[in-house]
Amino acid sequence: MSIKTDVKEVKSSLTKLENTITPKIEALFDGYNLRGDQIENLQKHLDERLDNIEIDICYLMSKIAHLKKMAK
Repeated sequence: MSIKTDVKEVKSSLTKLENTITPKIEALFDGYNLRGDQIENLQKHLDERLDNIEIDICYLMSKIAHLKKMAK
């Protein structure tokens, strides 16, 4: 075998490897981005829920304080 043949085989193997690996890496990256978007949406949802819970707690505390005043 000559060096030229070896180089051609290495280039061919590298091309096959790139064609196999590149789509997999792109799929992983897409999945990573999708998961990041899902986490961001979940964070927004949880923030909204916590805000609503905080409002509800404040409302209940004011009602309790009002009832305590009326009980005296």
